[in-house]
Amino acid sequence: LRSVDVSPDPTPRLFEARALAAAIEGFVRGREERVAELASERAAKTLKPVRVDDSLFALLISGVHEPAVLSDCVDALGRAMLDADVERAIVDLSQLGEPNRDRAVAIFSADEVARMLGGRCFFSGVDARWRAAAADARIPLDALDLVPSIGEALRAAAEHSDHRPRGRFSSWRARLRRLLS
Repeated sequence: LRSVDVSPDPTPRLFEARALAAAIEGFVRGREERVAELASERAAKTLKPVRVDDSLFALLISGVHEPAVLSDCVDALGRAMLDADVERAIVDLSQLGEPNRDRAVAIFSADEVARMLGGRCFFSGVDARWRAAAADARIPLDALDLVPSIGEALRAAAEHSDHRPRGRFSSWRARLRRLLS
């Protein structure tokens, strides 16, 4: 702007100052958005199911995540359960923030994944906020295995253990694995 400024009038200098401030503010906002996006991506990469024992996985999520990230976590839980021939899972919601309809649909789909594999999923930390989000999404919580804490979830999973030692995969699991490969 200075290269084309030949007038002694202060009006162009005011415009120049405002244009410079807008450019700097735009850069700073864009940078903040990019930093937040990178932090979100980094946090999402660490959300993996944890193997508790030979017949149980747990999905322990904390923070605020987009529904797509939660769906990816549930998919990873299902793949881990299938690969390890595990039929029980625990999903803890006590540290997961900002419940809403879309997040509830994404996270409670873990029950469907476990049932497709012939197993059960126990949800812990389902408070009033998550109950309201599930009601908004029309998810029937009475059909799910809800427990108040992770400790209770571990006890419930142990009580409902019908894991029988068998080959690496049952025949239907082997067929499903070949289909997915």
